[in-house]
Amino acid sequence: MKKRWMISLLLAVALTGCSTAVAETTAATTEAFESETSTDAETAATEEQAGDTREAADTVQESVNTVSNEAFAQYLTEVKTNQYFEDTPVSEEDMRTILEAGINAQSGMNMQNWHFTAVTSHDVLQQIADDMSAGLPAGAMGGIAKAGIADAPLAILISCGDGKEYDAGLATQAMNSAALALGYGTKIVSSPSIALNGEKQAEYKAQLGIPDEMAFVGAILIGEATDTGTLDADAVTGPTERNDFSEMTTFVN
Repeated sequence: MKKRWMISLLLAVALTGCSTAVAETTAATTEAFESETSTDAETAATEEQAGDTREAADTVQESVNTVSNEAFAQYLTEVKTNQYFEDTPVSEEDMRTILEAGINAQSGMNMQNWHFTAVTSHDVLQQIADDMSAGLPAGAMGGIAKAGIADAPLAILISCGDGKEYDAGLATQAMNSAALALGYGTKIVSSPSIALNGEKQAEYKAQLGIPDEMAFVGAILIGEATDTGTLDADAVTGPTERNDFSEMTTFVN
C-alpha cells in the first residue's frame, strides 16, 4: 500500500503538541454552547480563551510545517529511483497535484515552454515500449530487469521547445518531488525518445497532444512502489554510491 511519508510525522507532532489545546478548546466550546445564562463577563472570558486556543493551535501548526519541511528535504537526499510498481492507478486528484507542480515550476522569463502528457493507457505505453525495442540494437538492454515506460500505472511525458531543456528539467523535478511527497515511487527516463522522436514522431505527436514545435525530452514513471521484484537498485546491477560531497561542490565565501 502507498504510504504518504509525512503522515506519521504530522500525527506525532500534532498529537503531542495539540492534545492540551484540543481538550481546552472542546471544553470551552461545549461550555459556551450549553450555557444560556452566561453574563457578559463570562462571554468575554470565553472569547479570550478561544482566542488563546487559536493562537496556540497556530503555533503548533507552524511547528508541524517546519518539522515536515525539514524532514522532506532530508528525505530527498535519501530517496532512490524506483524499479517496481504496483498496478494500482494514481488517483485523478494526485495526478492533478503532480501536474500542477510542473505547471508552476520556474522557467526562463516565465516562458513555460513545455507540455505534459499524462498517460495511463497501458496499451499506449506498451506501444511506445515496443517501438523503443525495435529501435535498439539486439541485446542493448543486457537482460537487466528494471522499470521501463510500460511498467508503471502512470507516465508523465515532458516535451519542450528547442533549447528549453533546462526549463523542462525544472518542471520534471518539481513533478517528481510532488509525486514523492504524495508517497509514490518514481523513475525519470529519457530513453522513450528513441520512439517518440523517431520515425513515428509526427504520429506520436498527434496521439499524445505534443505541440508541433516541441519534442519529447523525458518521462516520469509514477506509481505505488512494491518490493516484489528481485532487483532493489537505482542502477543497472545494484545500488550505486553517490560521488563524495567534497568532490561535487564548491563554496565561495
